[in-house]
Amino acid sequence: METDPAGGQQVVTIGWSFTSEKIRVVDGKAARGYWRLPGLHGGRLSSEGTGDTRELVETIPGDERRSFGRFPFAVGDARAAGGFLSPDGRRAIAGFRTIDNPRFGLAIIENDRVRTISSALSLNYCDFTVSLTKGACIAQSQTVPPSVVRVDVASGGITRVASVSADHEGIAPLRIEPRTWINRHGYKATGYIVWPRGYTKGRQYPAIVITHASDADDRFATHENQWEYPAQLFAERGYVVLLVNSPTSRQNAEIDAAYEAWVSETKAVSPEKLRQLIWLNSVATFEDSVKELVDRGIVNPARVGIAGYSFGSQMTNVTITNSSMFRAASSGDGGYLEPAFYFNVAGSYGTVFGGPPTDPAALANYRRLSPSLRANEVCGAVLQQVAAPLIPSIDLHAALRKAGVPAQLSLYPGENTATDETHIFHIPSNRILAMEENIAWFDYWLLGKRDPQSPHADRYALWDKMRDAAPRSCSAKTANDENRH
Repeated sequence: METDPAGGQQVVTIGWSFTSEKIRVVDGKAARGYWRLPGLHGGRLSSEGTGDTRELVETIPGDERRSFGRFPFAVGDARAAGGFLSPDGRRAIAGFRTIDNPRFGLAIIENDRVRTISSALSLNYCDFTVSLTKGACIAQSQTVPPSVVRVDVASGGITRVASVSADHEGIAPLRIEPRTWINRHGYKATGYIVWPRGYTKGRQYPAIVITHASDADDRFATHENQWEYPAQLFAERGYVVLLVNSPTSRQNAEIDAAYEAWVSETKAVSPEKLRQLIWLNSVATFEDSVKELVDRGIVNPARVGIAGYSFGSQMTNVTITNSSMFRAASSGDGGYLEPAFYFNVAGSYGTVFGGPPTDPAALANYRRLSPSLRANEVCGAVLQQVAAPLIPSIDLHAALRKAGVPAQLSLYPGENTATDETHIFHIPSNRILAMEENIAWFDYWLLGKRDPQSPHADRYALWDKMRDAAPRSCSAKTANDENRH
């Protein structure tokens, strides 16, 4: 990104020479912008509407709208390839994400018509020649490691050029099944089931749900989805792993309005409806996705865990305080919804709770949703892994310990005493330790396993004490019981 003196920003493409070890600005006049998606008529491309298809629209200065029709995909997703416009303005390219069992491809717009370039693999991280006749992308899927491919825009042909990771290609892929779940409230959510290596029909397996908003799509081991939860390694160790998205926010007008109110920080939707449509709706999806496998005799209901970071962390925290299904949880670097965070996000909390926690009228809403105020409802052990010692995370940990819940708060530091680790954990040693901690945590609490070679083996004695001191019973409850609290 380059910022001009007036504060405007534009994308500049830079080339690096390994021979000269110098950089240069790549000359060219093709309009590029991952956030603006230029159209053929001087406007901006976007996908509008709700449901299983979206209308592809170019909004032209002066509020003129030009529709190209409805498609089973949406443009403008940050995970898709960006927007490109040829110098003559006759061809535009926008990356898209399909709506059902999401994967990524390219929408080619020319002569006011749309055609697509896609394959069995997702196409991400693309760039094109200035004339938009040739391009290169990363091709990948849940089971196929990334490779570089050449794209012929005119013919739509895709040709493999080189592997990104030959080591990963040498591993026999796990069985990974794309799924669309419809929960008890009728809401759709997409995701994947990662089956254990050597799955045997008739045997009951432990299960772990991994979630991060909507990042469970057809990409290979993406960090923003799995974070420090090594889904493939869990499957190799005998777990059924469910990569589950929250119910999609634009499947109908009601849930779309709830998300719009939340993001825009308005009170167009009541806190009660927000609570149900966004958070408890997701809890129902997590429960129902597991229950299906329990009912089929695949998953052992006494050995189910859940993990999520960031948005997935708040979903994990809400889930364990509204459901008795999960016996272990790992919550990654999150503290949203805690009363202590109000002054950092007052506008957002005004939408979610109706006001500050000091307002008697809003306090009831905090008690219905804030995890630290519902710690007595937790039925499993809770690990929190954080990049900074923020008060909301500490408050939740303290509330869990006070309630007798087995709980551990692990701080992963920055490079030195003056820095913090970043939200997505960029330090390799922290990433490895956090993944090993998650493996040790779920193995202990779900399987009763101890690995003396684990770098966290010294924790077992402490976990034993937590286990022995924890309450022995939990009332059976689900997200449907929200109104009784």
